[in-house]
Amino acid sequence: MPDAQAAGIAFVHQELNLFDNLDVAANVLFGREPLRGGPLRLLDRRAAAARVRPLLARLGADFAPETPLAALSIAQRQLVEIAKALAAEARIIIFDEPTSSLTLSETARLLAVVQELRAAGTAIIYITHRLAEIVDCADRVVCLRDGKLAGTLERGEIGHAAMIRLMIGRELRALYTPPRRAPGRAG
Repeated sequence: MPDAQAAGIAFVHQELNLFDNLDVAANVLFGREPLRGGPLRLLDRRAAAARVRPLLARLGADFAPETPLAALSIAQRQLVEIAKALAAEARIIIFDEPTSSLTLSETARLLAVVQELRAAGTAIIYITHRLAEIVDCADRVVCLRDGKLAGTLERGEIGHAAMIRLMIGRELRALYTPPRRAPGRAG
């Protein structure tokens, strides 16, 4: 992973990689903390908060860098994961099923953040099974089936039917067998 970080690639995992016993700033800067005290190498909490505050503001977060992680909702913790990627100055962020445990309003906020990152020039790889999210935010869809490339769709081609066709390998209606006779009233 250090090679990926050095290349400007960050990964926001489905299962969050955070420390509940630390505050937001310590989680965002873990491994890159500002230090003070010379040879004592003490964490400079003020400098850490100062570095993290603009990242949280950019993400529209409603909590401070000093907030204990344990006090945050799942959606807020997702923002902490994204702030980690921003703190690493990632040029590419890979999201793996980021909305799997979010409410509809939390999902909407996360998708807005993804759009803001995209508009700022950050490349986004967004892995999900939720097709509506893909329609909302994708420039290109790449579908893998059984570990192989099933196909790609460009922005103008992206739609539910086209994505389902790539995912299952045929038209969805091919899986549906119409009834032999029209439904009617019994008896």
